[in-house]
Amino acid sequence: MEKYRRVEKDEEAGESPANQIRVTATGRIRAYVSYATKILEDETNEDGVVLLGLGNAIGKALTVSELLRRNVSGLHQVTELGSVEIKDRWEPLEEGLDPIETVRNVSSISVHLSKKQLNENAAGYQPPIERESEEQVQLLIEAMDAPYKRPSAGGPRGKSTFPLPPIRRVCFTRDTAWSCPTDGVERLRATQGPCRQLVRPWET
Repeated sequence: MEKYRRVEKDEEAGESPANQIRVTATGRIRAYVSYATKILEDETNEDGVVLLGLGNAIGKALTVSELLRRNVSGLHQVTELGSVEIKDRWEPLEEGLDPIETVRNVSSISVHLSKKQLNENAAGYQPPIERESEEQVQLLIEAMDAPYKRPSAGGPRGKSTFPLPPIRRVCFTRDTAWSCPTDGVERLRATQGPCRQLVRPWET
């Protein structure tokens, strides 16, 4: 495709529902959580909020949903996985070539959050969880929105100096959230050694 350039497509006609939020890979988690919280706390809203994520944004959509469940009490959740077909149009950069169109399938996720009871028989249903304090939720948001910084080398006397691994993910268990380094998710499943607890453990 070196002799072609992709044409940016205009947004499709029609408006999305007011309670629908499209999560992108480059968007700020704080902005999504703040906007969704306002929708959920609106007394005139009866449909809750629906988070949509495509491709690389799927993980962020799930993170936003977990933060919302900890920030707003009594949220029921139904998660649906699927795929969408996206058509790309390419224009030639050289004369004599015809425009072409390609089709690609992209994984998608839809997360419906509502204070009203949702279908408990749905495969992706999750009941409400206990609300966390505002301070704890803000700590999680800051951890997820923290920019990634590559470690620097070249310390004194030829020794390399590397800072602690940056927080790249927050791992959610039933009542506990852990901040983990880049590869901390797999480690968390075996041992919680490399992860730092952010939210209180299970009450006994």
